Amino acid sequence: MDESIYRMIGESRESDEEFPGLLSLLLQAGFEGEEGAGDEGMNDGQMRDHLVALYFASHDTTAATLTWTIHL
Repeated sequence: MDESIYRMIGESRESDEEFPGLLSLLLQAGFEGEEGAGDEGMNDGQMRDHLVALYFASHDTTAATLTWTIHL
C-alpha cells in the first residue's frame, strides 16, 4: 500500500497538470503550525499519513453505516 501511495504522490508532484481531487488539494496545502513546514507544504511522509488516515476513516464510516442500516 505504501508503495502505491508514494508512487501516486511522486507522479502528482512531477506532473504539470492539476487534477481535481484530494491529492491535488493536499499538494497545494501549506502545513502551518508544524515545525519545519513553512511554505513548502507537506513532505511525502506527512502526505502519506493523511491519505491513509482519510482512507481508513471513510472505510470505517461506510462500514458502520451499512451495519446499522442492515440492523434496523
